[in-house]
Amino acid sequence: IHNALIRDQIAEHAGHEIKTIGDSFMVSFDSARRAVGCAVGVQRALARHNRAHPDREVKVRIGLHTGEAIREDDDLFGSSVDAAARIMALRASSDVASVTCPTTSR
Repeated sequence: IHNALIRDQIAEHAGHEIKTIGDSFMVSFDSARRAVGCAVGVQRALARHNRAHPDREVKVRIGLHTGEAIREDDDLFGSSVDAAARIMALRASSDVASVTCPTTSR
């Protein structure tokens, strides 16, 4: 359920899934607006799911950063990726502040 809800929002907001590690996603977007839209969409989709299934509640933390990332092969690196991961680690479940959303230069 977790992966499907997040992937639906990534697709809806034109995100690019870079990789997953466990239940965490690294996603990039062409604009900060799309990244924020995806984060809000994920929160709303999870809220609907959690209301409908209180016995199977899903919570996530979302870290956003608007800096440019360095693309190497099929991965992203750089200070913006590190910053998004640090922001996410500081948030409580269901806060926007596991999806890392740096923008990329192409």
